[in-house]
Amino acid sequence: MPIVTPTGEPVPRRRKTVALCRCGASTIKPYCDGTHKLINFRTEPDLPDPADLPDGRQ
Repeated sequence: MPIVTPTGEPVPRRRKTVALCRCGASTIKPYCDGTHKLINFRTEPDLPDPADLPDGRQ
């Protein structure tokens, strides 16, 4: 599946497997360059979807 800009233009890639940047600090956006490690980027842990929990648990 190609990666495209918001205007629909394809973003070139040089590798078969790529990671997309989530921290916003990568120098090769939209791809990850590992900068998140240098800036200690962290996300909030994912919370389970209540619809996926057994009945009665929230």
